[in-house]
Amino acid sequence: MISKWSSKSPKQQATRIRNNQRRHRAKVKAHITSLEEELAETRRQLIAAEHSIGALTAEVERLRSEARKKPTIASVAPVKYHSDSPMSHTVLEPPCCSLSHNQRQLGDSSSYERKAKADLSFDIPAMASIAFVTQYDCHSLPPPRPDESTTNCVAAYQIIGQQNFKGVDMEAIHQWLKSGYRRATRPGDGCTVVNSLLYSLINHLSPV
Repeated sequence: MISKWSSKSPKQQATRIRNNQRRHRAKVKAHITSLEEELAETRRQLIAAEHSIGALTAEVERLRSEARKKPTIASVAPVKYHSDSPMSHTVLEPPCCSLSHNQRQLGDSSSYERKAKADLSFDIPAMASIAFVTQYDCHSLPPPRPDESTTNCVAAYQIIGQQNFKGVDMEAIHQWLKSGYRRATRPGDGCTVVNSLLYSLINHLSPV
């Protein structure tokens, strides 16, 4: 019996429920498809980043080999150079490392803060890369754990520069990575950064 309060038959009610369920399934399917596309794009970006890490690590190794054949560089001032852009850039090392008494000093805290907040040019010239890997050992940093893979800081910051489409400033990048800074894997090498943190930062910097 049809209730006197109902204006629709049971058949109409069933049809309405089926239509609602069909629309809901279509909406869920579209959402899943969107998530799968975002995941595929993120994976593509991570694969590209891994390839860049491999290429830059190889370049660092080549520069390190050349540096060992040359006299040790006593000190290296910030490198200024000019590009096609009207603005000149100053190259700064990643602010992850502390220097020993016989190496360059970072200076007082105000000087360090100015360096940390300065704009970083990520097109690091070969001489700056050589200086970094030959002078920075970062003894105060913890060593990588057995389950951690790391990337040399120079290579990491070059990749970050290439992927920093959002224009995130140096201080924010440093704060993101600082818990992942690790000691050089070999004496005399530069500091390294844990890859899991590096990849998460690259994913954050890159548009999806």
